[in-house]
Amino acid sequence: MPGNLFLVLSCGHNGQPRSFDDQYDTGDRPPGYISYKICTAAPAGKRDLTAYAGSHMLGISSLLSSSQPSPSSFDASPKDFPYIKSKNSLVKKHVTKEIWNKLRDIKTKTSGFTLWKAIQVSVHFPNQHCGIYAGDWDSYKDFASVFDPIIQEYHGIKPSAKHTSNMDASKISGNVAADVPVHSVRIRVGRSIDGFGLSPGITKHQRVGVEDLMIKAFSNLTGDLAGSYYPLSGMNEKVRQKLVDDHFLFVSGDRNLQVAGMERDWPEGRGIFHNAAKTFLTWVNEEDQLRIISMQTGGDVKAVFERLSKAIKAVQESVLKESGKDFMLDSKYGYIHSCPTNLGTGMRASVHVDLPGWTKAGLYALQCRCEELHLQPRGTRGESGGQTGITYDISNKHRLGYSEVQLVQKMIDGVNTLWKEDKEILAGSLIPVTPPKAMEAQTNGPFPNIQSKHSLVAKYVTKDIWEKLKGIKTKTSGFTLIQAIACAVEFDNQHCGIYAGDWDSYKDFAPVFDPLIQEYHGISANSKHSSDMDTSKIKGNIKEEVPVHSCRIRVGRSIDGFGLSPGITKEQRVGVEKLMINAVKNFPADLAGQYYPLTGMNEGVRQQLVDDHFLFVSGDRNLTVAGMERDWPEGRGIFHNAEKTFLIWVNEEDQLRIISMQMGGDVKGVFERLAKGIKAVGDSVKKESGKDFCLDSKYGYIHSCPTNLGTGMRASVHVDLPGWTAYSVDKLKARCEELHLQPRGTRGESGGQTGHTYDISNKHRLGYSEVQLVQKMIDGVNTLWEEDKKFQKQASKQYKAMEAQTNGPFPNIQSKHSLVAKYVTEDVWGKLKGLQTKTSGFTLIQAIACAVEFDNQHCGIYAGDWDSYKDFAPVFDPLIQEYHGISADSKHSSDMDATKIEGNINTEVPVHSCRIRVGRSIDGFGLSPGITKEQRVGVEKLMINAVKNFPADLAGQYYPLTGMNEGVRQQLVDDHFLFVSGDRNLTVAGMERDWPEGRGIFHNAEKTFLIWVNEEDQLRIISMQMGGDVKGVFQRLAKGIMAVGDSVKKESGKEFCLDSKYGYIHSCPTNLGTGMRASVHVDLPGWTAHGVDKLQARCEELHLQPRGTRGESGGQTGHTYDISNKHRLGYSE
Repeated sequence: MPGNLFLVLSCGHNGQPRSFDDQYDTGDRPPGYISYKICTAAPAGKRDLTAYAGSHMLGISSLLSSSQPSPSSFDASPKDFPYIKSKNSLVKKHVTKEIWNKLRDIKTKTSGFTLWKAIQVSVHFPNQHCGIYAGDWDSYKDFASVFDPIIQEYHGIKPSAKHTSNMDASKISGNVAADVPVHSVRIRVGRSIDGFGLSPGITKHQRVGVEDLMIKAFSNLTGDLAGSYYPLSGMNEKVRQKLVDDHFLFVSGDRNLQVAGMERDWPEGRGIFHNAAKTFLTWVNEEDQLRIISMQTGGDVKAVFERLSKAIKAVQESVLKESGKDFMLDSKYGYIHSCPTNLGTGMRASVHVDLPGWTKAGLYALQCRCEELHLQPRGTRGESGGQTGITYDISNKHRLGYSEVQLVQKMIDGVNTLWKEDKEILAGSLIPVTPPKAMEAQTNGPFPNIQSKHSLVAKYVTKDIWEKLKGIKTKTSGFTLIQAIACAVEFDNQHCGIYAGDWDSYKDFAPVFDPLIQEYHGISANSKHSSDMDTSKIKGNIKEEVPVHSCRIRVGRSIDGFGLSPGITKEQRVGVEKLMINAVKNFPADLAGQYYPLTGMNEGVRQQLVDDHFLFVSGDRNLTVAGMERDWPEGRGIFHNAEKTFLIWVNEEDQLRIISMQMGGDVKGVFERLAKGIKAVGDSVKKESGKDFCLDSKYGYIHSCPTNLGTGMRASVHVDLPGWTAYSVDKLKARCEELHLQPRGTRGESGGQTGHTYDISNKHRLGYSEVQLVQKMIDGVNTLWEEDKKFQKQASKQYKAMEAQTNGPFPNIQSKHSLVAKYVTEDVWGKLKGLQTKTSGFTLIQAIACAVEFDNQHCGIYAGDWDSYKDFAPVFDPLIQEYHGISADSKHSSDMDATKIEGNINTEVPVHSCRIRVGRSIDGFGLSPGITKEQRVGVEKLMINAVKNFPADLAGQYYPLTGMNEGVRQQLVDDHFLFVSGDRNLTVAGMERDWPEGRGIFHNAEKTFLIWVNEEDQLRIISMQMGGDVKGVFQRLAKGIMAVGDSVKKESGKEFCLDSKYGYIHSCPTNLGTGMRASVHVDLPGWTAHGVDKLQARCEELHLQPRGTRGESGGQTGHTYDISNKHRLGYSE
């Protein structure tokens, strides 16, 4: 199949932009995490994308195949030492080859758990810290040589340590003080019943047994603990929604729990109990057998603990009476849990408390103080939700080595201490510890350890240079070389690694800056820079026909006599702000607006700036270490005009970031506004202070980061380039390089590319004037669009079907990494090159035409008839086995019995539509790449007769492509039912010969049942409807296939091609088996926020394939996804 896969790679601040402007400026940032978007090259020509998406099957699974298989594959332990992805995990440290060989064959008595199952998350994921779970109490004993050292290291205990439990609330001294602003208290523990497995290993029978015991235990609760149990199985929507509203519901879908085995047989044996007052809650068979929780509003921690203790005792006594079993309590490790990090008490006692003083001091200071108090601070949205406002979740840090009473006491005392200190911080009598901070101005220090070994700083700050410059302090802001290179000294990931503290820095430290700038910008030592903001010199504009969404141009400016952000003094920063406050008052009408200082900003203003993507914030470690976030937020702010087309950031990374922007493609108009705004600022500053912008004859406008020297300008448009997307994104990048442009995804440097919309900007900053760079961008975008139109048209003109040839020379296979290149060796070619199949006279050179013609194929082969799979078996067999992951002796079985499907998509799931399609081929006729003209017409005739006999709900109309009138054609386009010619892969493969003869489309009256005749397969049979009734759609599909098959059999005596090994025969071997794609369009806003790459990984685990709703080549927009089955062969329908 076509394999035009590409990755749009991008780097940002720890994986995502720090602020709006990071989308438009690389600066001197660390690489951060590499992010990616998975896209496919859209077919060239006029092929309807929705139809194409429904019929072409490549997808992203090949890219995701580096992920491990789902947990069901891990039942048998491998003999070889496993590959552990989590290189820094405790599993990697303590599961050695020697240990593995001793333990790999052991199965625990309670649940048959193995070490292989225990370490699955470390094998599967690269980000684990511990990376191990226990499947039962036996696991901790049988695999003690792994668990013991991990537990000791994680919890910081000795091998001889013992654990004691104490749930006696009377032993707690005091309580959270009455004046502490606590919103709520919550204490939870885990408990496991002896004789049953833990969640990763528990059997289905055991899980149901735990639930049965708990149902009886809950029925015995009385008084304030009495309530109701809600099993997840069969839960009605009203109950489910209520549990969601109360934040009581737990759900499936956590990839770690899935891989660890905790979500098997979901949702059976699981449920939630809560009392009438909703202050006591128990989760049954989630991560632990039991999660027991006590909670209430206010700060009465002692009362919450008393209720918890009372409830645990009641549950324990009921279980003991009913079954004779007790909770698992180990003398060494306390209460047993599936995760060794929870051993001991398994308790988390927490409060939500307001700490305005600590908020002012900063999160780093609070974290340091909590560490001293043995506490753990989080945001009130939980561990991954972040912190908002001044409210924090404060809990005990430890689980093991302390009793429950001790941990609750630590939490109470710690919260009281934090509140006392909070008031002292606000009063100014306590100064907390500060986080890593800006490098101090130092002179004559020792030669520094430059951690960024491959940075330009490491190259040019030699010991000799250091000795010459180490004693210099700049005049304007007293900046030193050690401050300039602070990021390269502090971090190991810098490229340049240097900032300037003022204009003097570039002069005083020229032996470092000059060669570094020359290398980065590719300029000579004697180059000069000239600025030109004269809009009248720009020739033309983006053409009106070019599909540009928006345009944005930004520059940086620095006022002479003031330091740059890394070195600027507090007084200078405030001085710059004052000049800007006055400057914006004098702006002409179209630029006039409002200045919003960060200091004292109210929440309404802040939220509006967030919504407009105008706000910049603190917290970037590079800018912090470089000195740019000192005295935050003083002296900083944001201006924008009334139309929100002109924006200024004051004292962020540069003194001034000046930005002009608007919808549409009027680049010249945006540049005119920018020039007008810069002039207005410059004139006002000059009038007010007599100062000019820093403009260097060599380096242009001065910026703190040397990568922005020159114009400091980034002029960009968001533009649609569907032709380039279809042709090759890699080649688009290369073409942009030739045009001195830079392409990015429309979410900025770290956001990736979606669909066919790109952010295209000037590549250079230094060595060209502003007018030249804008001209390059305008001309370049116009050129790209002209080329784009050609790419949209050229495919059908450029390619033709490979002729049937025999005994030719060994071909040049351009797709060097394809499966064809692997399996069509010269020896194999020599044996098969003379064969022609009986049914359609198909040859091997025709079969591999796409791999010969194109360099981007993954498989690269098609079959011309059923004979092809037999006659060319030395190629097809190993290729199919590798692609589908099946063995040489595998068999395929089909099953279209809809009654065997259990359940359906839940009614609450926001599914827009459902669609299931299969392919079918009639025996005795060639497949599309090899079918003769007569055979193709014969297939069509059989189908014309077949559709006449359909039952009422399937009855409809057949529309042949030959002689189709415009009204019918347009209706089929509007319905997304039309397939068209022009795909270069299908052309070369021979599937578009004699177009459009013998081809057509059938659909029923309700437009829920569709058949494509003689497109990529003889028949594409499709069932679909709005909503999420997948079972109903499958039932209709099965009924339709049966009706077609019966009619064909009656008319011709022929059956569908069904192979005992490969299932239903298709032209493309990737579709063998069922040839089925069952998909829904579903909204997943949570996954979109969490990360599309993480959704892709999760789908891989679930054997699903995610795409954008525009199909395989259309990209993903918003939060709606096309989710389908991943496999075709090896599973029944």
